[in-house]
Amino acid sequence: MLKRQRIVITGGSGFIGSFLVEELIKKKFKNIVVMDNDPQPKIGADYVKCDVFKDWSIVRKQIKTGDLVVHLAYSFTTSISGIDRIKDAEKNIIGTLKFLEICKDRKIKKIIFASSGGTIYGNHDRKCRESDETYPINFYGITKLAIEKYLHVYEHLYDIPYVVVRISNPYGRKTLSQKKLGAIDVFLREAIRGKPILIWGDGKNTRDYIFIDDVTDFFLLAIEKETLRGIYNVGTGKGTSLNQILLLIGDILGHDLKPKYKPAREEDVKHNVLNIRKAKDAMWQPKYTLTRGLRVLYREFNSKRELHGLKKSDMVLLP
Repeated sequence: MLKRQRIVITGGSGFIGSFLVEELIKKKFKNIVVMDNDPQPKIGADYVKCDVFKDWSIVRKQIKTGDLVVHLAYSFTTSISGIDRIKDAEKNIIGTLKFLEICKDRKIKKIIFASSGGTIYGNHDRKCRESDETYPINFYGITKLAIEKYLHVYEHLYDIPYVVVRISNPYGRKTLSQKKLGAIDVFLREAIRGKPILIWGDGKNTRDYIFIDDVTDFFLLAIEKETLRGIYNVGTGKGTSLNQILLLIGDILGHDLKPKYKPAREEDVKHNVLNIRKAKDAMWQPKYTLTRGLRVLYREFNSKRELHGLKKSDMVLLP
């Protein structure tokens, strides 16, 4: 019966969504609906072109009673949300609130939300637990946290079960995108192309970097385990500085990387590592170390030289 559960994924053509859809198809789920304003169709899922924060008639048509909803759609990145924060709040907070009203009216089965463990806690010297107080220092973290609070109220008032996935810093995009999304993906792209790597601050900022396959595994657990509810940190529990990432990438490429340091930005979290004990107790744990994840990602890029406009000499074959 679980394989026939209707699963609606907003933002399903994005970074996390595209990987999740692939895994659901591999696991033989039969009823996958993806809503995205830039759909990238895959055989085995139904794709609907839709802005889930605006196209309300389409959303109402697609959300049905008993659906399991995975809400990944989001309109801004961390840096852009601070530049246009009014529009950020209007689209992501108000838009999600309207979306939740439709979910309530349709009596959905459960909603799983991708939050940001890397921003909502703010700066912490120790590993952040789900029970810790939250002090976002950027607007992206505030909007994510606000949506978490709305989910709690909707469960309390309307009995809509939810899972909040507080993801640390995911990496592992399959293409060398020009978009500035994620330090590891950007650093590896620029290093392969021989371009300077820009770092805001002194490079000592510490993050918890988690490979996309591990993130997807937790979403699959949240989908498959009906009793799983509440807030979960999803990271590795280990911190790595930007300077350390440069060393790791340099080891793969066989030469040192020389970054360009720029003045630190106030909205950047200096230290953030997640305590993942609760997720482990739910029978999940990360499989990838940062070194392994980087090597897997590099091999992925290496297999697509022509797609990325790279010469054979630009890449290094790993053993």
